[in-house]
This record gives sequence, structure tokens and C-alpha cells, in this order.
Amino acid sequence: MGVAPGLLVERVRQGDSAGVEELRRLLSRGIRFLVARKLPATEVDGCVGEVLDHVVRGIQSGDLGNPARLGQYVRMHLTTHIREAQDKQPAIQHACKTASAPCASDQHREVMQALLLGLSLCERESLIRFYVNGHGEEQICRELCMPVADFRTLRVRVNSRFHELCQQGAGGVAE
Repeated sequence: MGVAPGLLVERVRQGDSAGVEELRRLLSRGIRFLVARKLPATEVDGCVGEVLDHVVRGIQSGDLGNPARLGQYVRMHLTTHIREAQDKQPAIQHACKTASAPCASDQHREVMQALLLGLSLCERESLIRFYVNGHGEEQICRELCMPVADFRTLRVRVNSRFHELCQQGAGGVAE
């Protein structure tokens, strides 16, 4: 990247339209490459545009706290959008419906246990508090001294990995 990410993020935060266009130009090629590997060609342009829109809006609203985390922030939005698009694809929905419920449930439990064991104690605790105990993200982040953006990134990363492993079957867990 020819421009320092921190300076570019600051320009976008301030509403500089040239900064927004430069950010979109710099990110679009990499996003397009990643999307093209996961979605049909007919969905690539729409996905790239939506991800870039989410990223720009997030930067302008202050959702991205640390400009050095721009890459992770983009990846979080990209992963979420790709997963949502894949969930709409009929082949994936059909595969999920044909799996027997008890088998799928057992497999999901095994996958989740393996994922949780691969996390740090703090990450594991935050996810258990959120998903099992129903605590709000603000409360969890405050009590565990964790930035909200980091917690959201963790949730997206683990959720994506969970879906990926469930689609691969139980054989993908033991990597």
C-alpha cells in the first residue's frame, strides 16, 4: 500500500471523498480476488461493493478503533458477507437439510468443543458468556478488558470457522 493505512483511515473518518475513493481502489482488487474464490461470478461485483460500503460506513462511524487493524476489519466484513451469500445458495441449504438431525447436532458439538479448546482462556470465556450465559457484548468487554472491535472480530472468526468445519464434516476438525 503506497499510503499509510492510518492516514487513509483518518481521511475517510473526516469524510474526505478522495480518501474514500482511494481506500475503495486499494481494497477492491484484494476483496474481489477473495470473493471470486468463494462465490459465483454473478455475485462478485455486488459483494465487493457491499463490503466496501460497510467498511467505509464503519470507519466513518468510528467502529474501527485502531487503523492498524484495517485489514482485520475488512476481512471481518468480507467473511460475514460471503457466509451470508453462501447460506442463500440452494446447494448448501440442501446439504444442511439432508443431514440427519442427531448426527449433525453431535458433529456441531464436537466442532464447537474443538474450536473453543483452540482459543485463549479469555476468548473462550467471552464466547461462553455471550452465547451460553446471554451476557451483552458491552458487559463482557468491560469485565474482561477487551475492546468491542476485538470481541466482534473473534465472534466472526470463530463463527466462520465453525461453519467451514461443519460443511467439511467431522474429518476437518482434527487439523
